[in-house]
Amino acid sequence: MSTAEAVELLRVEGLRTHFFTRHGVAKAVDGVDFSLAKGERLGLVGESGSGKSVTALSIMRLVRDPPGRIVGGRILFEGQDLLALDEAAMRRLRGSRLSMIFQDPIAYLDPVMRVGDWIAETLMLHRGLGRKPALTEALRILRLLKVPSPEEVVHAYPFQLSGGMCQRVLIATAIATEPALVIADEATSALDVTVQASILKTLTELTETLGTALLLTTHNMLVVRKACSRVMVMYAGRVVESCATDNLFQAPLHPYTIGLLNSVPALESIGQPLVPMAGEPPLPTDTLPGCAFYARCPLRQSRCQVERPPLQEVRPGRWSACFFAEQAGRMRHAAG
Repeated sequence: MSTAEAVELLRVEGLRTHFFTRHGVAKAVDGVDFSLAKGERLGLVGESGSGKSVTALSIMRLVRDPPGRIVGGRILFEGQDLLALDEAAMRRLRGSRLSMIFQDPIAYLDPVMRVGDWIAETLMLHRGLGRKPALTEALRILRLLKVPSPEEVVHAYPFQLSGGMCQRVLIATAIATEPALVIADEATSALDVTVQASILKTLTELTETLGTALLLTTHNMLVVRKACSRVMVMYAGRVVESCATDNLFQAPLHPYTIGLLNSVPALESIGQPLVPMAGEPPLPTDTLPGCAFYARCPLRQSRCQVERPPLQEVRPGRWSACFFAEQAGRMRHAAG
């Protein structure tokens, strides 16, 4: 699943993150493998509870223990295993080489800190700048993000700004140190479509300008199509399909991916009803011997109930965790 002829930045191997609850062990991430190249834009997509956000938090080592714990696997970033680092070393990486943009900016911005001071704090901590140079740099970054009236915004408090503007402040903080990787966890889900499009365009331009890699988690297939060059589809804590974004939309090779695409409005299907996906995802505490998508799958056969399909390369650059991937591809083509 590595990107051909590209310099690898991040490799995740056999990642398992579990939550130990009174209802049992919730296997939020249950054996995830992928790699990310320098400057690449990778989308993690799936329904709520699929494990995409926990995967992102695991990379940053921000899973709260208890009840969550990374119980297996390796996370190799620039050649070093993040799970082997002590907390002090991990803190030095966060905000410098690794940055994260969270879903709800209001929940993460300090209400009593001015925007300029918030961004400057990262620069002072990780780049050793004094307060005045850090504030000057914060203003430059806001201009880079094309924030209207940056001279006023830098002196504003979060409650004086819109949700979209607060999200830009989080982006400014994330890119202030020119990190190698930015993780955007549902960073546009709470925004209206106009602001969402602007944020996605900004993230794309920044990765191209700075050479920063982007890992974007979302439940929105259209966001992935706009912002990512490659996509991984997650279901019940595992990756079920992975390929170039264009290939995924043209010819998906997993029934779950097809279900997601059939529920998304598209210009080419104006006037046609959307097709909702039957059933519900399994609970994270469920122990299923076979395919987790079995109960909802239109292609299911007896084998699928007792044997878990591995994620394998069914076509060059096309990975699918389905015994009947080629049949799934024909099903989508026939529906289209």
